[in-house]
Amino acid sequence: MQKTNQEKTVQLFNDVRVTHYPVKQTHIQILFEFKNGAGNFNGNVFEYKFKDPRDALKYFITRFENYHPIIGEMIYDYIESNIPFIQYTPLELYYIEIMKFKIPFATSFFIDNPIIKNIISFDKGIKEELNQEELLELNKEFEEVYFKYKKEMNTITRMAHLWAVSNTWYYYNLYYNIFFSRDVNSSKESKHIDAETINNDDIEEIQPFIYDDGLWKIFNKKGDWVIAFDAGNGWYKQMTKENSYKLII
Repeated sequence: MQKTNQEKTVQLFNDVRVTHYPVKQTHIQILFEFKNGAGNFNGNVFEYKFKDPRDALKYFITRFENYHPIIGEMIYDYIESNIPFIQYTPLELYYIEIMKFKIPFATSFFIDNPIIKNIISFDKGIKEELNQEELLELNKEFEEVYFKYKKEMNTITRMAHLWAVSNTWYYYNLYYNIFFSRDVNSSKESKHIDAETINNDDIEEIQPFIYDDGLWKIFNKKGDWVIAFDAGNGWYKQMTKENSYKLII
């Protein structure tokens, strides 16, 4: 990462360069450059301007799937990083929690299925090099992958909705100290779980839940699950009751 008084440049993966121009605290201008076939950063360029984080969120939640996933991550970081500086409404925080699930899924799916990247990053010259049969085959492959994406995204969105509905008010109160500000970990109902012991005796599977928050979804052999915090050294702290997304507070 290079930083000067006028701009900050971040390079992600090998083919995307992001330049953030911090005009002022409530304004953002980001330049996205994709590496072209010659290996130079003068390919497709995307530029977005928002008057403030709330404006970015309003625009983002209705056009999320139109963005390159890396672009989505950068815009989401801008929205989320401003939580301490502006008071989002509970509904806005609901959408922020929803995007915690959708963006990582979209990014990982994008990486695992390069056909999507090829379609998105195609320039006119590459398309003209393909004959009709090759284009039809490409479209068929893309439709199959996109159907898989939509099916899995619907599952992720449903889970994200249940999480957000269960915990939005808690986060609103926690962030803005409206009624209380209490550490979830202080709950009497929380308990430490020895991951090694559970893996051997009771745990069937451990899945990432919200990676950035250190939360995991832990299943037992009966099929029941809890959301748990990774406390390190093979220890987890239970954050919900069984088969519930509501944080214990």
